[in-house]
Amino acid sequence: MKRIARLSALAAALSMMLAGWAGAADQMVLGRSLVVKNPGAPQARKVTGSAKEVDSSATIVGNPTIKSSVGGAFPGSPGGAILTLIAHGNDPTHQVFPLKQGTTSTGKPFWRVSTGNTGFKYKDPKGDQGAVKVVVIKRTLSGVFSIKAVIRGKNGTLNVMPPNLGTDGFMTLLLGAGGDRYCVKYGSDGGVKNDGDRLFKVRRPVIEGCPLTGSPSGAFLDRSLD
Repeated sequence: MKRIARLSALAAALSMMLAGWAGAADQMVLGRSLVVKNPGAPQARKVTGSAKEVDSSATIVGNPTIKSSVGGAFPGSPGGAILTLIAHGNDPTHQVFPLKQGTTSTGKPFWRVSTGNTGFKYKDPKGDQGAVKVVVIKRTLSGVFSIKAVIRGKNGTLNVMPPNLGTDGFMTLLLGAGGDRYCVKYGSDGGVKNDGDRLFKVRRPVIEGCPLTGSPSGAFLDRSLD
């Protein structure tokens, strides 16, 4: 019952967000690794997610650097982004992180255009907006598409935990200003490692996918790579 309630809440949250950005399309990017660590204290928790796809058909749609009166990252407003992490297993967890545009406590913008105009980078080293420390999304001129996110309990509340035992996971990034949602699936087709409630890791999956919003079962769409 507890597990079903969590998944239902996740589905409802994702449905509301995507309803606000009705024009958002889903783009799938091949996962590289997902690491969920829980050494003990909440401040020591850490999650890193990455994706990298060579000769990718994905393109960057949206602009999180635009600032609005509400800071972006909310349905109907420009700028910012929404990062979602999902860890499936015996005790699944998820968390949604609104990443607003604005300035840090040191006066620097949270979102910036990457060097060479290849994408965007979010940096919040002091945790002014929460647990997300870094997000990078870019596409090189040679067609390599990549996403990276680092989330730390030291920076803010991090509720994503090793599912003990974990089976699979997702990372999605929804860009503001009419942007798309980028989905990264970490499935059991990759190398899965579990260490109880301390570690869950998936490396180099070969199947792409998106979580289905509105599905309490946590189902997903797949796209195999030839």
